[in-house]
Amino acid sequence: MRPFLLFSFVGAWLALLGGCAELVPVIAGPPQVVTAERPAVPMQILTTVAGGEDPLPTRGSRYVLTDLQLAIGRAVGQSTAAWADAHRQERNGGWQLQVELIRSHAASQRESLVVELDVRVTLRTVVGHIYLAQTQVRCRASGTDDTTEQAAQVAGRCVAQLGHDIGGWLDGAPR
Repeated sequence: MRPFLLFSFVGAWLALLGGCAELVPVIAGPPQVVTAERPAVPMQILTTVAGGEDPLPTRGSRYVLTDLQLAIGRAVGQSTAAWADAHRQERNGGWQLQVELIRSHAASQRESLVVELDVRVTLRTVVGHIYLAQTQVRCRASGTDDTTEQAAQVAGRCVAQLGHDIGGWLDGAPR
């Protein structure tokens, strides 16, 4: 029954869009590459949507921002890898960051796009899932949205700011 409801919801949503919306994948840089020479970084990044929207319709525009969860995970992974590497010996098994998209908003007015994202970040140990710290981080970015590429870049700047701020927060978080 659940798969049927899910497909019904997705089908209704796509029918509502009716071809008038344009899907815009968010740009947040290339994925982090882990090679055999470099062991995996001891940081698990779990991203979820808990109150925000992904895909995110843009009020006043035909754009729908997509892949926010993936972009946030990549940005956080890139900004926290050096910290996790530097503190590798401090925690057996490493750390886990749960990043929840709790609020999202995108609006366009007179070809100017504003994107706002709020996330809740919880730091735990991998072994035993011991709670260490929690914070909330917000980003806001704006710019022109004449093209889908420009809209994606605005959202990408917001996501990159989230990653940067979460990486900075880790410096003062308990280990």
